[in-house]
Amino acid sequence: MTLTLLRSPKTIPEQIADTCGVMIVDGRFTAGQRMVEQQVAEQFGVSRGPVREAFRILQKRRLIDITPRRGAHVLPISLASIADLFNVRMALSCLAVRTLGERDREEEALERIRVRIEDLALIAADEESTHLTFGLGMTRAVHAISRASGNELVVQLMREMNEQTLWTTIWRKPLDYATPAARERRAAQMAAVWEAIAARDTLTAEARLRAVLEESRDGALARLAANRRFEAG
Repeated sequence: MTLTLLRSPKTIPEQIADTCGVMIVDGRFTAGQRMVEQQVAEQFGVSRGPVREAFRILQKRRLIDITPRRGAHVLPISLASIADLFNVRMALSCLAVRTLGERDREEEALERIRVRIEDLALIAADEESTHLTFGLGMTRAVHAISRASGNELVVQLMREMNEQTLWTTIWRKPLDYATPAARERRAAQMAAVWEAIAARDTLTAEARLRAVLEESRDGALARLAANRRFEAG
């Protein structure tokens, strides 16, 4: 079976890495299984070059291990390791809100937060929206908060989480944002976060954001656990 690549601003290797990443998270590629360049290239109807680059992306995301003479093998994934990703990202996001409340705030940066959070309501109300479009909107809203905080280390660490972990991979699955009702709820919760930020009520803003991210984590983990058996640990 040949897998279809979509027209996308992402490169072909990135699209291959995303699709293979989802297959790893789903358990279609199992822990310890060898991934053969030629076989994957045939599945996607491409040459081995893009697949080789896709494997390097997957290695950065800690989904596969590549060793000389042995090739690429799938690494085990535990539900606990995915929970760790959520918890680290939540800690960074809440730190950004706290820092935003402690420092002088640029109006332009605050405006970006407002726009990104209002965009969530528009996405949630759109009948054609999906978990992917809403997830991207949530990522942009949280990144707007982190950038507005002026804490460059937080911004850098969150960017590295996107590029070097399976964070972006798991959100290609319909997890917490799977239904219109879930998307509407998250949009309303984020609007409440913005209200607290705009009112300079840092404690409330942080508590509300933490509640959103905790609910999102718990919902995503429950869906993942229901769909496949994960490694212990």
